[in-house]
Amino acid sequence: MFNEFVRTHIRAIIITILLIIVAAIAIGIYINTSHAGKIPVTVAVVPSDAHTTVNGQSVSSGTVYLAPGKYSIKSSKDGFADYSSDQQIEANQATIVVSLTAQSDEAKKWADDHQSDYLANESLAGQAADTFSSDFRDKNPIVNVLPYDNYIFTIGYENDQSDPTNNSVIITVDAPEGYRNAAIEQIRSLGYDPTNLNIKFRNYTDPFAS
Repeated sequence: MFNEFVRTHIRAIIITILLIIVAAIAIGIYINTSHAGKIPVTVAVVPSDAHTTVNGQSVSSGTVYLAPGKYSIKSSKDGFADYSSDQQIEANQATIVVSLTAQSDEAKKWADDHQSDYLANESLAGQAADTFSSDFRDKNPIVNVLPYDNYIFTIGYENDQSDPTNNSVIITVDAPEGYRNAAIEQIRSLGYDPTNLNIKFRNYTDPFAS
């Protein structure tokens, strides 16, 4: 009788362990499937109980998983100005920071009492900007040596508006027609192949013209 009780108890323990393992595997599969093609995005909202949506879906401060792309961010809370913005989410732009501006007296008092929350958000936004700037320069190293200018031509850059990720640049060249090749050769001398760059020639203004 005692041995049978022990065997039954052991079987129950084994079955329980197997069920836990199966559940853990199922949860892992669900998480991997639901997060496929998505990246973790940090959401930081002040006040934290504001109603915030991403493309109409409610989110809270913390981590959400989103596919790279453009999103509509909205946030609101009584006594605070509504927030609305479109934001591109990419691996190097994976932070949503919302700091609502207090309008009512009660909200202003709350904001005064929670300045540390606003400062934390500012710090997070600054870190996100630094990360984007660093990645942007890594992907477009030529911007580290621009602008370049002399008395004949100027070489600069601007964001390529056709790239929604804001990670691409257009190299701008301001030079009289006869000196455009000189500007191209200057790009080569800076260590970059002009054929690999998106170059735009702009109207030239003679610095010596009256």
